[in-house]
Amino acid sequence: MIRKQKGITLIALVITIIVLLILAGVTIAMVVGDNGILTRSREAKDTTNIKKIQEEVDLEAADLVAEYHTKDNGEVTGSAGDYVAANIVSKFGIGIVTPDESNERIITVEKDGVTTVGTIQDDGSILWNDASSTVAGGSSESGSGSGEQGGGTTTPTPSPSPSPAATITTDNYGDSVNYSTTLNGQTLTNWKIFHKEGNYVWLIYGDYLPNAAVPTSIGLGTSGTYAVKSSTSRADLITKLTTTSNWSDLINNGSINGTVLSNDVKSDPNVKAMGSPTLELYKNSWNAKYPDTIDYPTNQIYTAGNDTNGYYVSRTDPATSTYVQMSGSEGYKSSSDYNTLYYPYSSQVSSTNGYWLASPAADSTYNVMFVYFGGFVSDNSCSSASFACRPVVCLPSSVLN
Repeated sequence: MIRKQKGITLIALVITIIVLLILAGVTIAMVVGDNGILTRSREAKDTTNIKKIQEEVDLEAADLVAEYHTKDNGEVTGSAGDYVAANIVSKFGIGIVTPDESNERIITVEKDGVTTVGTIQDDGSILWNDASSTVAGGSSESGSGSGEQGGGTTTPTPSPSPSPAATITTDNYGDSVNYSTTLNGQTLTNWKIFHKEGNYVWLIYGDYLPNAAVPTSIGLGTSGTYAVKSSTSRADLITKLTTTSNWSDLINNGSINGTVLSNDVKSDPNVKAMGSPTLELYKNSWNAKYPDTIDYPTNQIYTAGNDTNGYYVSRTDPATSTYVQMSGSEGYKSSSDYNTLYYPYSSQVSSTNGYWLASPAADSTYNVMFVYFGGFVSDNSCSSASFACRPVVCLPSSVLN
């Protein structure tokens, strides 16, 4: 008798394999697909990182609002939002918080791989545009509109591969760097580390800039060997000193350690050049270099005011003067013992008494801040023929490696 053999037919086997493949595809899509578990997990991590940076800025803005409400009416003008807009950069540095050129109420924050944009409201709070927030190597918080509304699909952002950032501390402030550039046909090689802000470093020219190097296209008035001025207004002088395009050759012609700056560096929106540091940049550098100590309990410089009505400066808080004597501090112990990073000379040079700080003074609508060779910061008329400029450039710290 013939016995029947039991088993799986070829058709059943094929069907089984097809079903398994379908199930595997569904599972893979659920894990790694555009709306899968891994994608959602990455999005959640990116959102957390974005909110963390936004919260840091929100907290500083809240402190500034509180500070605004404690000041006398004569010390501030405008709304709390105006006060926050004028001072928020000093809390983080230009390399981290950057105001929009056309509207200082709109700020771009770049920190720890996060880029996010917010608008400062009249009450000093910040309305964040989550739709434009990105994380390096992560995603864009897309959605319909701006503010706290999110959702929608994510847009992958390519991960950059920057060189490791140079390890720079305040101990390096004043160190010479092998940076070289030309301005108006003049070669400039005497550059020093001035201040680090996030992943960016400000370099300052180690001497007063000779008038021969000042581009005539800028339209600055000149006198003697070094002095620059404006007979028009202080706004004219400050604008000419702080507009990057006026000093772009400091970057376009720049090289570090013999290597020309790459186009990626030159096109970086945080890479900047100015004819002189601002008061805030000078203060931030000095305060980072010289914190108050037991031996020098009043090293710190304090400022009050803004770019609209001018600044006060003092070694006590709140600042109520436009004159601060640094003699006796750790950075300027005496006329024979001082840090040349901040005071290149201790006497007059070619009728030049110091260099401009590209910020307005509060005591006169015509006065601009300056650093005097004798160890103090004060202000003088923008038409004064006694002060030079000292160019500064902001570069990624990675190029210093």
